[in-house]
Amino acid sequence: MTSGVATAVPRDLAGFADQLRTRLRPLADELVSAPTESVDSDRIAAVEELRAGHDATVANMRRLQRALFDAGIASPSGPRDLGGLGLTSAHDTVLDTVLDELDFPSREALFVGLNIVAPALVHHAPAELRERVVTGLYRGDLIGCQLFSEPGAGSDLAGVRTRAMRDRPSWVQPGHAVASAHCVPGE
Repeated sequence: MTSGVATAVPRDLAGFADQLRTRLRPLADELVSAPTESVDSDRIAAVEELRAGHDATVANMRRLQRALFDAGIASPSGPRDLGGLGLTSAHDTVLDTVLDELDFPSREALFVGLNIVAPALVHHAPAELRERVVTGLYRGDLIGCQLFSEPGAGSDLAGVRTRAMRDRPSWVQPGHAVASAHCVPGE
């Protein structure tokens, strides 16, 4: 546990959920607030669009993630040496369910970083990169994103074929589009 409190973590899902409820209730007063705007029914659009309150929403997600990390429960399935609990992905689902049940803020903008980027780095990155980036994702210091390129644009680095043309005062890259998932400006 990152908090320095050695607490036995139940491996069974029901016991884990009960322990989470007990540990999260004290954080609820600090991190749960009444919604100030209606929640968009399209959860992806609600996260990715730059709308009024976006920066505050992302700041709340980061604050929640940091509190979870400090409590030792930010990534149940993450490796212990990076701040995780070494449990299963089912335990991650239980954490999300309990957070929803207790009305904590959504962590949707952190989804790609926690569920795609972090696991890929855990399995394939050098130790220094793993420690710096994965721990940053688990703490909420970093927000991961995923880019998709159109066919023929070179989804793999070796296959990239592109050029840029000067169009004062900018550069223009013709012919290929790149879409992103959960990118936050400035990240």
